[in-house]
Amino acid sequence: MVSTATSAQQTQDDTARFLIALGMAEGEVDLGLLTEFPGPYLRVGYERAYQDFARLLGEDTLHPGYFTVLTLIRRNPGINQSTIGKVAGRDKSWVTKALRFMEDEDLIRRERVRDDRRAHASFVTDKGLALHRRMEEKAQQHLEHLWGVLGRENCAILVRMLRTLITRLPEAAGAPCAAAETAPSPRPRALSAGAG
Repeated sequence: MVSTATSAQQTQDDTARFLIALGMAEGEVDLGLLTEFPGPYLRVGYERAYQDFARLLGEDTLHPGYFTVLTLIRRNPGINQSTIGKVAGRDKSWVTKALRFMEDEDLIRRERVRDDRRAHASFVTDKGLALHRRMEEKAQQHLEHLWGVLGRENCAILVRMLRTLITRLPEAAGAPCAAAETAPSPRPRALSAGAG
């Protein structure tokens, strides 16, 4: 069993490494409750992971989150905007912008649903399929980078923990489980924009 003193020292050491990784000196900032608050670590961890993925993608880099959308469309031909938003955890406005960008770039095509003229079904185009195949190869390399840092088993544990957070936290807080609302995103960059 780990003693309280050992656990406190581990937390202090981990916090120092976190600050140093951000380019700050140990003890330069007092994090207070943030030492144990997951939000900043989730955010910074996501940014670090995205930077690694974007570096691997190079010229094929899309706006953050668009690989998820393209994957959903490729794997689920005819998927609608509402379902994409729920699975990707994005609001209607964000998904609309993403789909419009991909359609303009000829990565996907959208067709009106017969039973609901307001809804559209999305399908990947040949160009979108070719791009997704290249991105998927790089995504595998990115996963291997994460496994190298965390270990494959720890990576799987992290994914399970995040799934648990997503499914149980709203319930524990007495709130309905729904797709997260996100802040407005900057305009998507063109495919030739490079790292994003």
